[in-house]
Amino acid sequence: MPQAETLARHFHLNSPLLRNACAIAATRGGSEPEPATFRLAPDHRVQVDRTGITIDYRGERVTKNAWAGAGWRFLPTRLTEIGTGSAAEPQRYFLETFAWIPTTPVEQPLWMLSWFASEVVGTELLAIPGDGVIARFTGAVPPDTFRIDDVPRLVVSDGQISRVVTGELASSVTVPPRRMP
Repeated sequence: MPQAETLARHFHLNSPLLRNACAIAATRGGSEPEPATFRLAPDHRVQVDRTGITIDYRGERVTKNAWAGAGWRFLPTRLTEIGTGSAAEPQRYFLETFAWIPTTPVEQPLWMLSWFASEVVGTELLAIPGDGVIARFTGAVPPDTFRIDDVPRLVVSDGQISRVVTGELASSVTVPPRRMP
């Protein structure tokens, strides 16, 4: 036991966050997002499955790592298509992943519902800035459902897209103009 503790201190660098992650992984295991496929255009498709996020665009195929972590519990992935109304900026496509993430390894852990948003541009998946935490829950397991349409959203106002969270953890972050890869 003393040797294991010394190794753990070395690997964790005495970080409570890393120790918690290891304890959570040891007791809760992992999960992955539910498989989903989205067609953005006839020659543009995004597929989410256990292998990651695969983007097919004009004959090119790229697979990115999927979101995952110890004890995470995923809600359905969604695709949001936004037209800004500007002729200079065509439709924009945002892949949104939601996961309940345990932050403590105790019997009644604190769970954070995180919102990961990325823009799909060609074969690129560009992260959208913003904190990402949209709800909290304390209990052995988080709710199986959550009305994700009521709390987090991407909205357009005067041609500008914002990442908005309503409710207890309200926030708003402006989405940068489209960046071409």
